Amino acid sequence: MAATIYYEKDATLSDLDGKTMLDYGSGSGVLAIAALKLGCARATAMDIDPQAVIATQQNAVDNGVDDNLVVLATADAIQGEFDVVVANILAGPLAQFAESITLTLRRGGMLALSGVLCEQADEVMAAYEPWIEFEAPVFDEQDGQVWSRLTGRKRASTT
Repeated sequence: MAATIYYEKDATLSDLDGKTMLDYGSGSGVLAIAALKLGCARATAMDIDPQAVIATQQNAVDNGVDDNLVVLATADAIQGEFDVVVANILAGPLAQFAESITLTLRRGGMLALSGVLCEQADEVMAAYEPWIEFEAPVFDEQDGQVWSRLTGRKRASTT
């Protein structure tokens, strides 16, 4: 729930009308489902945890968005490029999978990353630097921890 509230504070995610979105490491699917409710045309939710996949499928049915949501259990099954990619997972996997996550984002598309502690933000942004032009990180304190949200756009040309 905290991730959803955190993303809701981000004005860059408010214009989802007609766009496609990937929720990488979707957990219960709340971000993909919320995006569909906010006008996203299609969303894909991917999580390697079988319980998360089941929960996402049920939550999509419960929220009446299952026709527009693809739920995947492996990153290898992701196909195509998306207008928006969000990932609310730990900093280690965010950095480790930077290239594969970025490959799913169309040129000029928006990337939003969270699950990153303040002191990890520079390391995660460095992992995406060849492909993403980041805005200044946004920091928020929750339960005594300072978390960061990293948003940026895929460059028109990459090195």
